[in-house]
Amino acid sequence: MSDSVFPLRLTWHERLADAGGEAMLPAGSRLADAGRTGRHCFLLVEGSAVVEKDGQQAEPLPEGTFVGSADGEGLPQPPAGVTVRLVTPARVLVLDKDRLAALIDSEPVIADLWRSTIDRGSGLP
Repeated sequence: MSDSVFPLRLTWHERLADAGGEAMLPAGSRLADAGRTGRHCFLLVEGSAVVEKDGQQAEPLPEGTFVGSADGEGLPQPPAGVTVRLVTPARVLVLDKDRLAALIDSEPVIADLWRSTIDRGSGLP
């Protein structure tokens, strides 16, 4: 896993819907491209994806994985420096980072879950 991908409980799905919209995407779609600056974070609700960095591929990401990162202040940021490609057709939440940050700020339960998610995040350098 990379610094731009964190396991996340699917129970967030309903609460996070306020921070973005849902999309059904075909296998092969890219949630992030290492060569481009992203604008959104993602929650992989159904399906699986892989992270690729510097030509290396990590193990598949399971359902419930948050695709994004946290800045120095712990605020959500789009994935950077990695390519994240769907292996299967997938249902994802496309999350606006500013709306997600506002939700984290206004919902104590979401804030606690967010902090526990980024505290245990780790992966490919």
